[in-house]
Amino acid sequence: MECYNAMKGYFLYGEMKLDDKQNLNGIDKKVKSQILSLNTKNIKCTQLCFPREIYNLWYKLKIRCPFFNLGPKWIYYSEFDDMDFLYFRRPQFFSGYLIKLLKIIKKNNPNAKILLEIPTYPYDKELKVRWIDYFFFLKDKMNRNKLYRYVDRLVTMDDSNVIFKIPTIKIMNGINVTDIAVVESSREDRDTIHIIMVAMFSVWHGVDRFLKGLGIYYQNGGRRNIVLHLVGKINGGLMREYIHIINKYFINNHVIFHGEVYGQELDFIYNKCRLGLVSFGTHRKNIFKLSTLKSREYLAKGLPMISSGQTDVFERTNFQYNLECPSDESPIDMEKVISFFDEIYRDDVAVVVDRIRRFALENIDIHVTMLPVIDYLKS
Repeated sequence: MECYNAMKGYFLYGEMKLDDKQNLNGIDKKVKSQILSLNTKNIKCTQLCFPREIYNLWYKLKIRCPFFNLGPKWIYYSEFDDMDFLYFRRPQFFSGYLIKLLKIIKKNNPNAKILLEIPTYPYDKELKVRWIDYFFFLKDKMNRNKLYRYVDRLVTMDDSNVIFKIPTIKIMNGINVTDIAVVESSREDRDTIHIIMVAMFSVWHGVDRFLKGLGIYYQNGGRRNIVLHLVGKINGGLMREYIHIINKYFINNHVIFHGEVYGQELDFIYNKCRLGLVSFGTHRKNIFKLSTLKSREYLAKGLPMISSGQTDVFERTNFQYNLECPSDESPIDMEKVISFFDEIYRDDVAVVVDRIRRFALENIDIHVTMLPVIDYLKS
């Protein structure tokens, strides 16, 4: 039964309703679960979409120019007039058109609470990977210092109390754990260590460190069979780098590129694997504490994981199924990976999976992680 006295708001995200979209990526799944969590008995939240863009070369050129309303199109919807709150994520860059829209919203509906989520902070280095994207950084830097006039709270996984002069609501990344199937535990294969990494690959994932570590292990006479499964899109430059490392160390038989895979095909790969890789390169953008969506998916799956830097959800816990590697450029030590694998899988796979899954339900389920936001909206 619909509650007509409920607080009403919108999650501004994407160009298509998530309920109509197939093959949701990690961010899509998170947003869908956030909307679900915001729909409590006293809050009604609905997705609101951006107008569709035509992503051609002309668009890519125009979006980098100072005065074009692109990326995304920030337009005023009539729904803004009587809403109680608006929630949106950091776009590729903050534009003058966004600032103008927020100003109009606050003028027409001054009591509406506006919440901006910045999943990764600081993020400047993400905008300066390629020289052609430096224009995004300049636009962003020009406009983000005006956000405080219109944004009431900034939702972040960072420890900062204030960002861009805006008070923060600190949360952890979460997912709808019950939507994710655990890995199958019937297959016992302790001779081969199958490891998975699922990502939209970038330099921040630091796959090069793991490949170099794998190569050095076999170069020094390593005998344990380790197979790395890379699942997701890899651009040309990164792929050439990965192939170069693989060929240099002759580890072709130890790395499998699956490309973009979804649904049952992805589950089939997951079910072969007993470890999940999170990231080894976030130090390259000065981030040393992680709250990644991928770590949440591995936890929900029941997979032990390996990463560099601290992962927020493990702080002040005795969680034993995470191997923390140095946050630097050193190759990943395969001897430590093997020792970690052998130690945790002294227990049956089913026992390990169950323990990790229970930890996920208690700590990173979206209904737990979004409570600070819900408390603020109800205040």
